[in-house]
Amino acid sequence: MDLLLRELNRYKWDLVGLSETHLPRTGEETISGTSLLLSGRTDGTHRKGVGFILSPTTIKALISFTPVSEGIATIRLKGSVSNLTIIQVYAPDSARSDEECEQFYFQLQSVTDQTPKKDMLIVMGDFNAITGNDQTDRGDVMGPHGHGRLNGRGERLISFCRENDLYKTNTAFKHRHRRKVTWRSPDGVTENMIDYVLIFKRWKSSIMDTVSLPGADFDSDHSLLMNTQHPDSIQTRKNGSITERTNRYKWDLVGLSETHLPRTGEETISGTSLLLSGRTDGTHRKGVGFILSPTTIKALISFTPVSEGIATIRLKGSVSNLTIIQVYVPDSARSDEECEQFYFQLQSVTDQTPKKDMLIVMGDFNAITGNDQTDRGDVMGPHGHGRLNGRDTAVRSPGDPPTE
Repeated sequence: MDLLLRELNRYKWDLVGLSETHLPRTGEETISGTSLLLSGRTDGTHRKGVGFILSPTTIKALISFTPVSEGIATIRLKGSVSNLTIIQVYAPDSARSDEECEQFYFQLQSVTDQTPKKDMLIVMGDFNAITGNDQTDRGDVMGPHGHGRLNGRGERLISFCRENDLYKTNTAFKHRHRRKVTWRSPDGVTENMIDYVLIFKRWKSSIMDTVSLPGADFDSDHSLLMNTQHPDSIQTRKNGSITERTNRYKWDLVGLSETHLPRTGEETISGTSLLLSGRTDGTHRKGVGFILSPTTIKALISFTPVSEGIATIRLKGSVSNLTIIQVYVPDSARSDEECEQFYFQLQSVTDQTPKKDMLIVMGDFNAITGNDQTDRGDVMGPHGHGRLNGRDTAVRSPGDPPTE
């Protein structure tokens, strides 16, 4: 364990899952400032065993640790968007009977079923299963970058993924051969991918990379498997998430621009409603949305995610209803054509606003309209800032279609 901790100092890490620890004890320990959570055998035998190592930062987000058996342990962490449940496993190897393997998956299914429905779920560890590199009839649970040839235990793992809507993340990213395999025989002849990081498919886009680190030296025939998660997944920041920081103010609605969250839909965080309109290709760029207070959500008539740069909500008002369009306009690094296409789409959305509604369009326009009212007093007051730039024209006249 000391060797592993020294080796980890070479990397940036928040949490490490452990399989086959060979430590016959269960509980929480502290080693060199890090937290070690163990789930091992109770008969004194140095076999199997799973656990976690948590950094001093990550331990602050820990909600609970549950040692289930020598092959399964779970932790739950506080997240900024939703909480995160991680199940660490060590599945029976090929020397064990199929009956023992089924007993393991029966227990794993029971633990999985107990995960809170709104949590981000990750199941990871040594599955002792080869799922191969053929996506045929398996593209729903794996990517094109697997390794080896499917075996019986791999078929069982695929069934588990399908039953629980899980996806094998380390098959989704293209890496060199040595960065894909996770296990090597002592003689170095045989190599396989038998360790996996599985994630609930709803959260698949939060994974930025999963890669094997064959250079890590910690006296094991397995390689470290590094999973890079979007930083919003775990709440470790001192000031918490944006929904917590808004508690300093009296507010009813917050518009969000450039969220970097690649998903679309409605979520609930700490009693507030988060409405997101993000990219659909998994890229952590752009994105808009709204945060609605518990009072404001009662007035919500509709939420329409248009694109990663435009979203609208309609609220019930006492005199007239209110339509709000939240935007993130292409910045100066993008072409004028892309900017014009954005305003063409924005005009289309604006035109669909009910005529009797109060209309507000707000967000990051990436435009400087200056402080000079000359010829612009019809659309701006005297208290602007800066010097007019080219994107101002688009802000003033969004109605024309993009130029050919």
